[in-house]
Amino acid sequence: MKWYIPREHGAWSMWMTPFIMGALVSPWTILQLPAFMGILFFYLASGSLFAIIRPNRKKESPLPSLIVFLALGLAFMVYPLWNHPEIALYGVIVFALLLINIHFARKRKERVMTNNLVAVVALTSTVLASAHLGYGAFRLDGVVLWVLSSAFFMGSVFFVRSLIRENRNPAFKTRANRYHGLIVLAPLSLGQWWASIALLPSAIKVWLTPFHIKLRTKVIGVVEIVSSVVFLVLTVLLYRSPFV
Repeated sequence: MKWYIPREHGAWSMWMTPFIMGALVSPWTILQLPAFMGILFFYLASGSLFAIIRPNRKKESPLPSLIVFLALGLAFMVYPLWNHPEIALYGVIVFALLLINIHFARKRKERVMTNNLVAVVALTSTVLASAHLGYGAFRLDGVVLWVLSSAFFMGSVFFVRSLIRENRNPAFKTRANRYHGLIVLAPLSLGQWWASIALLPSAIKVWLTPFHIKLRTKVIGVVEIVSSVVFLVLTVLLYRSPFV
């Protein structure tokens, strides 16, 4: 049996970083561990699901790996759902967004920015589950961190595309620069200075990177991993600061 693992390296960080963020900001609970494993296997199942949806011929059916990953994901989620069945609502949100991604996959338009935005919003929603489990109930903290994470990782999409697919497109570079200016200034206008600080390193990275050069994919990947870690550390430290 062939295991169809998601190949988008950035997407791994898009769901892991917010989940860890929610777990660190909220009070610790053992429920977050099986929830993490459950989400991991659900994410792995997405690789098999999209392999089925994409119209390419395959030597081996992705269905067996899809069933195994879904079964493992459900097994790990039993304990968290038993204690907090309301977190299933977050799964409904993700499923609704997944349907939009499926639509784009069938149309072979997965690289359009709308599809990227929907994927980012879906993946970063893991912070809602981890924060909910930590606090024991829904809190606006989770929504705040969800919006912040979505803004950050959408910026990553702009950054990576500017270096790979749009590396000779000055108009796209301009949009990337403006987007990062917006996500840094918007929190300031709302009096949330800590969020601007958390997003600022990513913005500086984009503003200072010469987009007309070509970088190896591994180099870009390392840069994004470091950027995600910096974002995570700054967000947790600032959000838990008594001055916020």
